[in-house]
Formats: sequence, structure tokens, C-alpha cells
Amino acid sequence: HKVMAAPAGKLTDVIVLYFDGTTSHEWLKGKGVHTIPSMELGLLAYRFPDCIQWAQTAGRTGEMLPVNKGDNVVRIRYTDGSEVVTIAMDRKSWLLSGVEIKNVTDTAAVFTESYDHYTDIAGIPFPQEFKATFRGAPYYEFLLSVIDLEADMPDTLFRVTNEDTIGLRAVPSP
Repeated sequence: HKVMAAPAGKLTDVIVLYFDGTTSHEWLKGKGVHTIPSMELGLLAYRFPDCIQWAQTAGRTGEMLPVNKGDNVVRIRYTDGSEVVTIAMDRKSWLLSGVEIKNVTDTAAVFTESYDHYTDIAGIPFPQEFKATFRGAPYYEFLLSVIDLEADMPDTLFRVTNEDTIGLRAVPSP
């Protein structure tokens, strides 16, 4: 699950991700359930934090792209089947700045995700801001103003309302 909190520490949203054996879903407090597009799940290996390990996989080599005057990032391009993945690293901190994923056959199917405002989480740099576009249009923007590992959350936070059950189906126990 992901927890987003306002700067004052007041919880503003809860997102629970789950897989039912065939499809991935997302439950949002007060908004119910919706299916996560397979496109988004298919790109997980190329996104934070998995893209760092993916790029270092044995036998994988990337092409460093020319650094243009005024660029704040270094870009490395990889080809992986029908996807061309460009990873951008900040030139000063060497932290991941963003990724761009282009489909070779559908050139309009471009997904970008940028990362900013890193904070230290148990010794690991973690971005607090995630912004994405798909096909040139804004797709989502997350600002994690508070990241609290092992947070104690009250059970009332997960109280199920009628709106929350939209899209759920009962599964009989075996």
C-alpha cells in the first residue's frame, strides 16, 4: 500500500494495490475499486526503483546519449524488445531523474515518469515527487510529503463504505 499525507500529518489518501489471480486492482478510500491498466503494470521493470537493477542486468548495455549544453541530466538509452527505455540521471547527485519508455511499433505510446525532491529513508534516497505522462498527456502526480515506514494506522482508516465496495465481488471460500 501507499500512504500520502498532508504536510501537517493529516492523512489525505490511502491506496491499496491487490492482485486477484488474473488482474491487478487499486482500491482508493472513498472511490472504490478500479482495474490497473496492464500497460502500467507491464512497465514496472523500467520505473523507479526497479529500473536501476534492470539496467544492471547481466549482458544489458546502454548507449550514453550526447549531453547538450544546459542539460542537468545524463541519459542512457536501452532497447528491450519492443521498448526503448531512456534512463536519466541527475549530473550532480547521480540520482534517478526520470525514465522515458517508447514503444517501437506504436511511436505515440510514450510513457514518462520523473522523480524529484529526494529524501533519506533508512539510508536510501527516495523521491517524494512522482510525475508521469502517457501519450503526451498528464497521467498522474504523487507528492509524498510524509513517508513513514512501519506507521501505526488505526483500523478505522480501512473502514469499508458502500462507495468502497463498487467493483468488488464475493469469492466463496474453498
